[in-house]
Amino acid sequence: MFYPYNRAKFLDYWFEYHIPLVKKHNIKIIISDNHSTDDTKEKVQQYMNIYPLIEYYCNEENLGPDRNIERALKYAKTDYVWLMGDTYVIDEKGIDYVLDLIIKSNNKYDAIITNSFDRVKGIEERDYLDQNELLSDLGWHVTMLSVNIFNSKIIFTGNYSRYYETNFLHIGILFEYISNKNFKVHFIKNNLIKYIGEVMNIKEIKKQSYWARDPFKVWTNDWTNFIFSLPSTYKIETKLKVIMDHGNKSGLFSFIGLLSLRLNNHLNYKTYKDYSHLFKFTIKYPKFILLLLSIFPEIILNVIKKILFKV
Repeated sequence: MFYPYNRAKFLDYWFEYHIPLVKKHNIKIIISDNHSTDDTKEKVQQYMNIYPLIEYYCNEENLGPDRNIERALKYAKTDYVWLMGDTYVIDEKGIDYVLDLIIKSNNKYDAIITNSFDRVKGIEERDYLDQNELLSDLGWHVTMLSVNIFNSKIIFTGNYSRYYETNFLHIGILFEYISNKNFKVHFIKNNLIKYIGEVMNIKEIKKQSYWARDPFKVWTNDWTNFIFSLPSTYKIETKLKVIMDHGNKSGLFSFIGLLSLRLNNHLNYKTYKDYSHLFKFTIKYPKFILLLLSIFPEIILNVIKKILFKV
C-alpha cells in the first residue's frame, strides 16, 4: 500500500526497487494518490503495464493525510496491509521476513510493527499482549507510518471518523481496536524500513514529512491532544510518558533538534507564545531554555551548530 503526493520525480526509483520484491510473491501494490498535480498518474500507468498487480486510485481533491490513509487501507482486500509512506522502501529481505512470521503465527497477529533506523533501542523481538505496555514502548515509534502492518480486522472495524484531523489516524485505529479485547501485536527488531534516498542513492530527494511545515503545532498541540483522546483504558501515566517520548526518542526536541528548529525559524518567539503551555508535556527542557532559544540571535546559533557538528 503506497500513497504518494506530487512525488512523480522519483516514482521510477520506487517501482524499480519494489517490483522485483513483490513480484516474487504476487503481492499487490495499491496506490492512493492524494490528488497530485504533477505527472504521478502517467508514471504509475507506465509501471502498471510492467506489473499488472498495481492498482491506482486518485482522489478528486486533496483529502489531507488522515482521510487518504483511510482510503488507502480500505482499498486493500488482503489479510494484511503494509502501509507505506512515499519516501521509504522495504528492506530487500523484509517481505520474506514478514511473510514467514505470519505463516509461523498461523495468522494470529492483529498488527506487526517493524523497527527502522534503529529508532527503537533496548527492546528485543517479541509479542505484545498488554495495551499499556505496547503504548508505552512503541506509541512514539508508530508515528512513522511505514513501520506499521495492519491485519484487515483493524482496517474494516476501525473507528476512522473519531481520528479525522488528528494527523495520527493510523495510530488511533490501532490503539482503539486493542483497547477492549485480547490481542497480539508483534514487534520486529530488525530495520525493515529504509529511506529511499539512501537506498537508491538519490541525493536530490529530501524527506518531506507532512508535519514539516509546522512541527510545533503537530508535535506539541496535535500529538498531546491525540494521545489524551485515546480510550480511558490507557493509564494516564502511560499517556504522559508517550507524549514526552516522541520528542526525546525521535530527536526532534533534543537540544540539537531544537537548535535546528530555531535555525529554520520553526522555533521563534511567536512559537513560544503559542505553544509554551504544552512544553511541559512534550519537551524535557525548562521553559526558560526554550524562551532563550526562541530569541537567541541566529548568527550565534549557527556558530554553535558548526561547533557541535564539527563542520
